[in-house]
Formats: sequence, structure tokens, C-alpha cells
Amino acid sequence: MENKNFSKIYQLILWSITLVCIFVGVMIYCFRFVDIDSPSSEEVVIESNDIVSDIDADLEAADLTIHYGNEFLVSHTFSEKYAPTITTTDGKLTIRQDKPLRHVNSLKGYCIDITIPEGTNLNTVDIKADASDIDMSNINGKSLTISTGAGDLDFSNISFNSCVIDTEAGDVDIDNSNIASVNLSAEAGDIDVESSNIDSMNVITSAGDIYADGTFEKVKVRCAFGDIDITTPDPDSVDFDLNCTVGDAKVNGKKW
Repeated sequence: MENKNFSKIYQLILWSITLVCIFVGVMIYCFRFVDIDSPSSEEVVIESNDIVSDIDADLEAADLTIHYGNEFLVSHTFSEKYAPTITTTDGKLTIRQDKPLRHVNSLKGYCIDITIPEGTNLNTVDIKADASDIDMSNINGKSLTISTGAGDLDFSNISFNSCVIDTEAGDVDIDNSNIASVNLSAEAGDIDVESSNIDSMNVITSAGDIYADGTFEKVKVRCAFGDIDITTPDPDSVDFDLNCTVGDAKVNGKKW
């Protein structure tokens, strides 16, 4: 019994140190954008008659919103100095930030808004961002891939065949969505899945709580430091593989 208690205490100390290191790393990561220059920004709207089926965005630092609307357009709010390059070729929307945003004293207000015509089924959505809050709602597609350094990710009423998310720091929220396969890796941040249908969900996180409410066929979670809480109407039909190094795992309120 004493050996088990010692092991738990040792694991708690180890992961506490790890959590502090992650937090310090994130602060250093975000602080690198802070400097002395604060350029004024203005909204720019880009309209196109192109039919877009793919989105490829590689961002240094900017909040990103993707949603349905009446027509295709992209609007962004940046100073001219840091404005992203936006092109549409053969049905592919490409967004690049060529100039690093390392000389601004605030990222507030720097944002990109993408409107996709109602009913469009996207083929691929591939987003890479160093520091970015991403908000996606009412979007259907085949493949969604997101990699971020820091920032919160919010998905509402989306439908994809596959979803791959890799984030260093930030919360991930999936609400009222239908996704066949979710693979999610997070260093630090909470994961919240609400009222969603996911066939296969694979989650690996270093520090943060995982809450999932919906219907599932297979759920595999590896959580180093945090709790797992799964709610589903028919748990006996779900293939669960849950493991917490430090924390508790529950299914429908019962300890796993």
C-alpha cells in the first residue's frame, strides 16, 4: 500500500512539473509576437465567383472563422504591412502569411473570415497556425486537418468523414457534430464534445480534462494529467479504452 501511495505521489509531482514546463513554454511561445510596433488595421473583402472545394491556410497569427453564407468571400482585418496572401486556383483557396507577425504589441483584431456558399461540400480543409483561435460552424466536408501552436478551437454543427487535430495549447470544443473519425492530440487544454455522433474517437492529451457526450462506436483516450468523463446512451455497445496516469475515468458517472 505504501509503495502504491508513493508511486501516485511521485507521478503527481512529475506531472505537476511537466504542466509548469508546458505553461512556461506557451508563455514564451506567445510572447515572441510582442514588440514595439502597433500598426493600424483595416478590413479587406475579397469576392470571387470560383467554386471552392479545398481550403489550405498557413498562418503565423490570426483568428480564423469559417462558415456558410450566401456567396463565397474572404474578409480579413490586418495592416497592409502584415496582410495575408489569398488566392483561389482550380477550386482551392490558399491563404499564406508570408511576413511574420513578430513586431506587433497586440494580436487583437487580426482576423480572417471565410464564407462558403450554403450547401457546399468541401473536399479538404487543412489549417496550420502558430497562434490562432479557430471557429468553424455549419460546414460539411471529407477531411479536416488542423495543427496549431496556441489557441482555442471551436466546432459547431460540422460534418466530416475524418478530423485530425494537433494542438500545443488551447481548449477544443466540438458541439452537435457528425464525424466518422476523430484523432486528437493536445499538450495542454480541455476537450469538450457535446451532443455529437462520432464513430471512432482517439484522444491523447498531456494535461487537461476530457468530457464527451454523444453516441460513439469506439473511444480510446490517453490522459496523462486530468479526468475523463464520457456520457453515452448505450455504453455497452461502445468499445472503450480509457487510461489516466493522474486522474479519474468515468462512463455515465461510474468509475471506469
